[in-house]
Amino acid sequence: MGYWGVQSYDNDACHDILDKLNCKDDPDAEMLEWLLTNYCAPSKVTPHYDIPKELYLGVVVWGLQHNVIVARKRLQHALKCARNLIDDQEYLKNWRRPKARKQSLQSEIDQIQKWLNLTPKEFRVQKAVGSI
Repeated sequence: MGYWGVQSYDNDACHDILDKLNCKDDPDAEMLEWLLTNYCAPSKVTPHYDIPKELYLGVVVWGLQHNVIVARKRLQHALKCARNLIDDQEYLKNWRRPKARKQSLQSEIDQIQKWLNLTPKEFRVQKAVGSI
């Protein structure tokens, strides 16, 4: 899998998934949910790679970056994936810039937690002003 950046969606596998349905131009919650269900389950990826966590996290973070409303259960699983990756020293050692990758993971964790911590009222306000 080719990487060109340190964010979880900066890789070929994540963009191959997003390209399957041409959803990069007009992302929506239903499309993201379908992608996560059908393409990001561990059984859909070669088992000897640690890609499922990265892939799942990448698709969720990409959705958040593009103002897609992501289901709470998806955010919770993505948060778990990010925490597992940030704590995995062997995983981080494989990166050309492990400190930058760790910082990116922390930023993604913060972003996911921000959305998980919104009250229903805050969520409606964010949606109304176009932040999501």
